[in-house]
Amino acid sequence: MKLILQVLTFFFSISIYSQSSILYNGENINELDANGNKIGIWKVFDKTNSVTIITDFSKPELPVTNFYKSEKLIATFDEDKRLEIFKDTKIIKADYFFKDNGSQTLVNENGQELDEELIRYFSQAAFVKPMFYGGINELFAFIGKNFNSKGQKGTLKIKFIIDGNGSPTDIEVVESSNPKLNDEGIRVISISPRWQPCHQGGGFVKSPFLIPININ
Repeated sequence: MKLILQVLTFFFSISIYSQSSILYNGENINELDANGNKIGIWKVFDKTNSVTIITDFSKPELPVTNFYKSEKLIATFDEDKRLEIFKDTKIIKADYFFKDNGSQTLVNENGQELDEELIRYFSQAAFVKPMFYGGINELFAFIGKNFNSKGQKGTLKIKFIIDGNGSPTDIEVVESSNPKLNDEGIRVISISPRWQPCHQGGGFVKSPFLIPININ
């Protein structure tokens, strides 16, 4: 089993890096260079909540991120890693800060926590979930097209991580009614095209995902 996963990981890495950018809504975005580093313009979307987050990696060491809500610029995370929040006619400078309990908040230039209303105002445009481009139905269509069951039937639950580049990693079967389907379930998720990554806390972060697969 370990050998199978190593082989899958090798081929998966090749397929991911050959997909250098994502064509979405007629635009090439979220490009990776040959070493898997982000370059160009990265965009993530939450259409349900009208949120768009755009990061410019033209200067990879100094990326700038803009947060939009309903096409209105809410905040900018600049090359100095400082957050500027735009509310009414004010510009509020802030920093991310982790509390002792591990939760994240925002503090002003004096280290004082921002008021709850201002934090809520920014938070509405600060988080975007991972997404398979085209939506969940397209994900199931991809699985159905590529899953070779060899006549086996059963149900699986597969857990994996969408990393900061949108690649599925750490793939494992957590429930299975037919172990003969397990390796194929892992293989199909491993060849998935890159997803939209999660954006939280000012950057692109890993995010867990769990999907049921029913083979009949």
